[in-house]
Amino acid sequence: MVPSTLATSFSNAAQQMGCAPEPFILGALAKFIDEHHYARHIKNVRGLYAQRLSVLMSTLREHLPDAAILDPVGGLSVAVRVPADVDDIGLCRGLQSLNIPVAPLSMFYLAPDTAVKGVVLGFGTLPDRLADAAARRMGQVLADSRTGSDLPGF
Repeated sequence: MVPSTLATSFSNAAQQMGCAPEPFILGALAKFIDEHHYARHIKNVRGLYAQRLSVLMSTLREHLPDAAILDPVGGLSVAVRVPADVDDIGLCRGLQSLNIPVAPLSMFYLAPDTAVKGVVLGFGTLPDRLADAAARRMGQVLADSRTGSDLPGF
């Protein structure tokens, strides 16, 4: 989606890059939007994501008492600050080895000396039924990382 004033420029650039969708795909997308199916979809998923976020925030607060769970201001991810003595890159490796998709919060800072330690957890694809188990595992990996336990990825 681009503003109509930029549609021609974007179309030309996409064609030159060889990534323009087929015309029938564009037509189907236009019909989907024109018939308000996209608007209904967005309305439905907003409620789903709000519920998913509420469940996740509750379980994170329960299982990560030493972490600061930052309230998201938009998007589909939650930032969790951990104590400064925690290696957030190693922590993320340990969590990823348990199939918990996270990224180190410190990697989102331009200047390493101002970076905050933590993890960024996406919740868009995390079903409510798995939120508690994921938060519990995160809490255990965080606790183990502070005691020097030899978990995979550390």
